[in-house]
Amino acid sequence: NILINSYASKDNLYEKVTNTFERIVFATHTVPSGWMGLTNETGIVLADSDGDFLLTPTEIINLNFNSDIVLLSSCNSENDGIGELYKSFLVAGANSVIYSNWTLETVSAENFTKSTFKNMLFESLSKHEAMRQASLEIMNDYSKRIYAHPAFWGNFSIAYRSL
Repeated sequence: NILINSYASKDNLYEKVTNTFERIVFATHTVPSGWMGLTNETGIVLADSDGDFLLTPTEIINLNFNSDIVLLSSCNSENDGIGELYKSFLVAGANSVIYSNWTLETVSAENFTKSTFKNMLFESLSKHEAMRQASLEIMNDYSKRIYAHPAFWGNFSIAYRSL
């Protein structure tokens, strides 16, 4: 159930989203509304050969994301309108959304994602505690001094559909 490269298209996503998934991860780019004159909304960049490669909040709201958590690990998320993206997943049925607040550094974002899910699955931590622990692990990774900077470990937030 992993959609990568050319398989990460809207059509394949639409087919998969009819199923229930506990976790859904988007590791891609986002673009702001008005981007290159192609969209009136912010969007998640997917693969598509016919030019329909942006997944917008309007499209997301019309889908059924029956999942406990959606993780949006996306570059360019500091752009205006990114809040519409994570909120649209909540409206579409996700119980929670973890999203990035600014441009990501690839390695720390990958480590954050792996550690967060590991902490939830194997340590039985709640989502926000798993995120906190993942952030602390990155911050305290003394093999890479640069990771002590909050830009690397403080990037992600979580939103819940209901408390």
